Amino acid sequence: MVEAEFSGKSRVTSFGRQLLLLVLQILLSIAVLILIGSLPVFINGFQFDPAGYAEKTAEIAMQLLMLHEMTYEGVPMVPIIAERAGITIPIFLGGVAAAFFFSFVTAYAALMLMRKNLKKITKLLGILEAVPDVMIFVLLQIGVIAFLKATGIKLAQFATTGSENQAVLLPILCIALPVSFFLSKMLIQYITEELDKSYIELVRSMGFSYSYILNMHVMRNIAGALFGSAKTVFWSMLSTMAVVEYLFNLNGLLSFVFTASTPEVFTLSCITLFIPLFILYRVFERISSSIRKETQ
Repeated sequence: MVEAEFSGKSRVTSFGRQLLLLVLQILLSIAVLILIGSLPVFINGFQFDPAGYAEKTAEIAMQLLMLHEMTYEGVPMVPIIAERAGITIPIFLGGVAAAFFFSFVTAYAALMLMRKNLKKITKLLGILEAVPDVMIFVLLQIGVIAFLKATGIKLAQFATTGSENQAVLLPILCIALPVSFFLSKMLIQYITEELDKSYIELVRSMGFSYSYILNMHVMRNIAGALFGSAKTVFWSMLSTMAVVEYLFNLNGLLSFVFTASTPEVFTLSCITLFIPLFILYRVFERISSSIRKETQ
């Protein structure tokens, strides 16, 4: 009983430390974003202005402490940022979920149904990965328009034309598809490498089926490696999101950053995007860490 109580206290202490570390990391990241957002003042034309940079940095920091006083062209900035983030973040997270879903389905289907042609599938995925993202976006839009003209059925909104006609499905697909080719190729590579390990031969000798080994052992063991690449995937998809907002006429947060181009807008927009994505990444990291511990 004493050991159980000690174990419980230890877990609470560990959770408290992790939570404190998370808060400190977020605060440090916000400070870095403030410093980056103030850089245009530091580089004023062809001259450096350290005093102006320090003043602008302090000004933005104070404004963030009093968000209700931040304005853009005389209008409160927080409602504008919230409205724009309500467009960007759901589409971005939908793209992330779709990319991982497509990747798992593609890799699983290839390994279960087309094991003899894995090299050809990997080569095809490499070719698709090399296709420029913008070409994929344009082809998807052309495909939807051509299908609409041929059948009269509108598969998806191919451009935003107002608050009631927001393009959602196509932007999600445009964000997900380029990354899903890369993730599918990586998944197949991770799985084939895992299948070549010695413990797999031992499990096979015990009479377990290929599907059981794939689902219960291999997939769990590669989860850590897959989630380890999540940070790179997030940054890649975020840069793609900026292009998608422009092509589909989305009034999202990234387009607002480029059109407004003020230190205050840049800083608050980056913070609004960073915090949920950072927390999501930490959740992924926590899940992968738990999976690795279970498989050890």
